[in-house]
Amino acid sequence: GNDIWVVYAISEQVLHYGGAAFVTSGVQSPEGGFALAPTNTSPTGVITYGHLLWVVDDASDTVFMYDVGGAQLGAWLLDPSNGDPSDITLGDRDLWVVDRADLVVYRYADAAALRSGVAHATGTFALAPLNTAPEGIADPPIQIGDVVNDSIDSVGETDVFTFDYTGGPMFFDAQVGSSTTFDW
Repeated sequence: GNDIWVVYAISEQVLHYGGAAFVTSGVQSPEGGFALAPTNTSPTGVITYGHLLWVVDDASDTVFMYDVGGAQLGAWLLDPSNGDPSDITLGDRDLWVVDRADLVVYRYADAAALRSGVAHATGTFALAPLNTAPEGIADPPIQIGDVVNDSIDSVGETDVFTFDYTGGPMFFDAQVGSSTTFDW
């Protein structure tokens, strides 16, 4: 996307910087944002996809889900082992949370749709030995063999998937009735 969303822990809010992905100098002021839910008091990371945002909180070990207008859509507790979350990212429908104390990344399969309850990690991996203070995590790359499922949720939405592939043929399957364009 073109926009940047920043979670601002001191004022317990999410700030929206429209078009900021292309700004390379100067000062950018937020053009909007919203206050976090009263129980989302210690936000440490945010990820967005389309019209949804997920904010991880290290005081309550909770993932809060919001729409871009700031309406809270849900909240769910992290796996009890994931007690010091520092950031969150989204890969397809899975959420990934890095833990700053146990130095592990937790995978929550299909967690993008969760709105309540307690989630149990469906996988984990330890960070490299020299990665002793993780405070951020980026989107997992698409790997050969991964199945990518996505839908267009709004008029004009564009989804971009980047592949680094030097093997044989690559196959794409688009739903009937879609207008699919592939740029090479």
